[in-house]
Amino acid sequence: MKGHHHIRTEELLLNESFIHFVVAPTQELTTHWTHQFRLHPELIASANEAAAIISDQPAESALSKQEIMEMFHRILEQCGVPVA
Repeated sequence: MKGHHHIRTEELLLNESFIHFVVAPTQELTTHWTHQFRLHPELIASANEAAAIISDQPAESALSKQEIMEMFHRILEQCGVPVA
């Protein structure tokens, strides 16, 4: 991902890897995005907003919106990022 400093929510909403990470995370995706958040903490605000938008959309996921957001917050906490 180039230009991490200016990644906007809209760009993450169009990123297939990020969408899959939010709605149907695999170990590989979790490792990738955790690494990205550690290297580029400036992505976190946009990622949090994008994840909230994605989880509001109907999706073929066995997880509820609440479960998705809790999982996303746990990942951020594992990155050492305080979650509000």
